[in-house]
Amino acid sequence: MKYRKLNKSIITISFFICISFASDSFCEFSSARELMFDYKLNSALTAFSRIKKEQKKYLQARINMGLICEKLAKFNEAKKYFRDVMENDKENRYKGFVQWHLKYCKNIYIKESQKLRDIKTGCVLQDLADRKLEALSNDTSRRGKFIIVSHNKHIGELVEKSLEKNVRKIFDTFLNRGYTNWNTKKRIVFIFYDAQEFAAETGSNALAFCRYIPKQGQQMLCFNQSDGELLDNTIPHELTHAVLFEIIGPGVANLLWLHEGTASYHEYRMGYYKRLVRKAIENGEYIPIRELFYMKKYPDTSKMNTLFYAESASVVDFLVNCYGKDNFGLFISFMSRLRDYNYDTVRILRGVYAHDFNLNNLTDFERKWKAYVRGNYKT
Repeated sequence: MKYRKLNKSIITISFFICISFASDSFCEFSSARELMFDYKLNSALTAFSRIKKEQKKYLQARINMGLICEKLAKFNEAKKYFRDVMENDKENRYKGFVQWHLKYCKNIYIKESQKLRDIKTGCVLQDLADRKLEALSNDTSRRGKFIIVSHNKHIGELVEKSLEKNVRKIFDTFLNRGYTNWNTKKRIVFIFYDAQEFAAETGSNALAFCRYIPKQGQQMLCFNQSDGELLDNTIPHELTHAVLFEIIGPGVANLLWLHEGTASYHEYRMGYYKRLVRKAIENGEYIPIRELFYMKKYPDTSKMNTLFYAESASVVDFLVNCYGKDNFGLFISFMSRLRDYNYDTVRILRGVYAHDFNLNNLTDFERKWKAYVRGNYKT
């Protein structure tokens, strides 16, 4: 009788140990996924690596580690994780998915190539533009609206496709207002090898930027090919700045919320921004709309700066989806007369959205925006 009770106790204890082990594995996996969805990729990679081989979520963790390395442009590491999944996936549950990603990593892997001979270290941006545009001035056969200068042909083609696709997407938001003017010119795009070369050639420590070269009457976009978010976030963001500059003029920089909000609205991580804004509203930590509209400089702290980008994008999302692309396109057109309105957002809003909001103060606008966020953004 004693032995029977003892065996029963041992079985019960073993059962609870197994349950605890499985739940720990699930919690670790869930936490790592949250970090991944919040775009904290390096932290997510570390969190997924803690899941052991004998744990239930091991294969899914390895797949996510491969996907994160793809995002960070660490293609050799990504291949290592995907091969690990192939070796340990006895039931071939993930075979097709993993094989596709292994092929993708093989095709896109960037081998170190010789730097462009006509780009010399320390060259000033103006001279760089002068020399390249002069060299390409007789090239009338090239299709597309971008002149791409890249170390790697494959990377250049990927960037060009992304630029062409995103231009159509951006102008669709404005219902093609200003597209005719945009379509008559070519833009020069430099894709530098790494951050060191980017800084040496442009004098900037940024990942990317869009500049207007007055002497050539030309816009120049500069990117860094080692940027892990180049295709998903950086290109749509900087290209939107270029489009707004073309339609509105340099005065757009005086309306930070619109300039950065429209650019951030076209990024891949808009889902992350939505969750951030919803959380800020629920916690009462959001930036009041009046303060947002009249901001003249970026917030000091990293946290508030991210919230500023997210909230600005959310306001653009609210105007586009609730009141239509036609009205938003009209709003952007009004922006070309910014100086006449003394750079006052509310006066320009009144010209387009007078029937939709009480714009004597911004309380009504803020109330409707918050209602939209609560109704459409997940926590």
